Amino acid sequence: MGRLRLQSSIKAIEEEPEDCEATSSNKAALECMINSEIGAVLAVMRRNVRWGGRYVSGDDQLEHSLIQSLKTLRRQIFSWQNEWQSVNPSLYLQPFLDVIRSDETGAPITSVALSSIYKILTLDVLDVNTVNVEDAMHMVVDAVTSCRFEVTDPASEEVVLTKILQVLLACMKSKASVMLSNQHVCTIVNTCFRVVHQAGSKGELLQRIARHTMHELVRCIFSHLPDVDNTERSLVKGGNSMKNETAGLDADYSFSSKPENGGGTSEYDGQLSAGAFNASSGLISGMMDESNARTDNGKDSVPYDFHLMTEPYGLINSAIELGGPAIRHHPRLLNLVQDELFRNLMQFGLSMSPLILSMVCSIVLNLYQHLRTELKLQLEAFFSCDIETCTKSIWGFIPAAGGCNGGSS
Repeated sequence: MGRLRLQSSIKAIEEEPEDCEATSSNKAALECMINSEIGAVLAVMRRNVRWGGRYVSGDDQLEHSLIQSLKTLRRQIFSWQNEWQSVNPSLYLQPFLDVIRSDETGAPITSVALSSIYKILTLDVLDVNTVNVEDAMHMVVDAVTSCRFEVTDPASEEVVLTKILQVLLACMKSKASVMLSNQHVCTIVNTCFRVVHQAGSKGELLQRIARHTMHELVRCIFSHLPDVDNTERSLVKGGNSMKNETAGLDADYSFSSKPENGGGTSEYDGQLSAGAFNASSGLISGMMDESNARTDNGKDSVPYDFHLMTEPYGLINSAIELGGPAIRHHPRLLNLVQDELFRNLMQFGLSMSPLILSMVCSIVLNLYQHLRTELKLQLEAFFSCDIETCTKSIWGFIPAAGGCNGGSS
């Protein structure tokens, strides 16, 4: 049988490359997403009479600057011809960040604007190849940590605090997180820790979300500890920043904690900066102080929830699991483990609570697995004290709590 052949004068139809088509589709999807978020913020703002436009002479309408900036962005996003990574992120982030910063907006409006920033971060619109991504990440952190809003009701207030935690955690998990400066990483940790403290007087759901976010933040930071450059300059500054930040919390919902001298360093080593380690080691020290405040010589001084007691040690356990042998390369963190952490472990090792004992034993096992050569003396003291306690407990005698801690027995 014969076979049909194309005439040589007829040219085949040229199809667009698949890569070009996918890029175009992705660009259109991002444009539609930004437009959708603009509409959501505007819809919530227009429910409030304050944000309604005022008509002046003729048909001209005078609108608030926040609404004008959102409308201007909506007109611009579909006219950008460059690839999305070539667009300056401040162009589409700034209107939302202005809403978050404004002290004129209520909790519902601030909540929707935070949700928009969260979506942009989680969809990986920003990465290391995006133009001016470093400035964009700093803008997001500065705006969210200086968030102000009018408290209209407790429920809306808790929603905003939850959104703040979500956005800050998304910043740390973003592909562009390597662009964060030391100071901004410390600011994120400090702000989350403050929300955890403030959540103590709020609903239980917010408390649990805050603790979970703090846990994820510690895991995120310490998973990069092996890649953090051990330099003395990164460990000296801000050593006690966490303890200072947690003192004297108030009900003013402004989480401003701006870098000194107008900015932080922008050096990074390909992963999270050493400031992440610096902040998190201060965080662990603060958590151990918090646990100590709840006990007196190994006995409960005030009624407490077991989750509150074990949460700091759950975070410490996760940090040790992920940091592992890399902890020995950071003198400040190693000293914290050798001194303060083991002193607390020996104290809580005298507890009669199976939950606390289980957590203490898990931490000690991880320390033995990763740092046994650096902790010979501490491990010997811990086992001598606790084994003696367990042995004497069989005969109905429990030594005084201070006996294994250098106190009088």
